[in-house]
Amino acid sequence: MPDWFAPLLQFAPVYAWFFLGLGLPWALVLLPRADWADRLLVITLALALADPDNGLLPDAVRWLMIARQGDHWVTTQETAWSVLALTEWMQITGELQGSYTYTARLNAETVLDATAAPT
Repeated sequence: MPDWFAPLLQFAPVYAWFFLGLGLPWALVLLPRADWADRLLVITLALALADPDNGLLPDAVRWLMIARQGDHWVTTQETAWSVLALTEWMQITGELQGSYTYTARLNAETVLDATAAPT
């Protein structure tokens, strides 16, 4: 973890509680979007790295997904922070360890049977 992250980790639970614990819609009224969006993105990443069992993380991840505009976030910076935070979340939850088989059919004919597994 980079050295510059240490001070943020100290305050991440407080920020997360403010934005998520009190209810995000209430918090949004108080700050311009540029302030809360960037902070919440970085806080989500910090919590995922420092405290993966934190109960606020599922709400933070839910908010990240809701905040998208189509296949991206409002700015390229928000997109980058979101992808970093979501990647950490997928590692925490084990989503990257998926192992399953699938079948693709076209007009009732099987065109592909395959298995997806971590490499």
